[in-house]
Amino acid sequence: RSNPSKTSMVSTHALALVSLALFVVKLCGAQDPVTVTAVSGCTYQGQWYPEGDFKPNGNPCMPCRCYNGQAACAIVDCFFNACVDPVRDPNHCCPQCPNGPNCRAPDSSIIPSGQDVKIDEHTTCRCGHGSMGFMSHGDAICSKTIDPVTVTATIVN
Repeated sequence: RSNPSKTSMVSTHALALVSLALFVVKLCGAQDPVTVTAVSGCTYQGQWYPEGDFKPNGNPCMPCRCYNGQAACAIVDCFFNACVDPVRDPNHCCPQCPNGPNCRAPDSSIIPSGQDVKIDEHTTCRCGHGSMGFMSHGDAICSKTIDPVTVTATIVN
């Protein structure tokens, strides 16, 4: 729903620009007809933007859209990282995982998600998943196997 005061302000602003252009043409004594093209857009935080998508101050975490003279913006919230080695990229709001989803083993090595990795002769680790399929805490879940022990017992009656 459009705001009537903003709509009239935009219309008044556009009318003022057209009037100013015509005044300058008359002042300069131009004899040819003048074509004035109104460019649609909107103002957000004191800055003018043309119709369409924009990011104030280049901020990738605040995508905005100018439509019919009105600016609408969203704030991106980074829910979680699917990796333990995220990289900040100035073109993306949320940290990126260039090595894909992964987790960290107890020896600090990084394990790709979905793979069993043998850390030593007795320990195998894999990335754990929470109840919704997301990695939990970034730590690997490991299991240890112990060699069977043969026990000799003497039974005395």
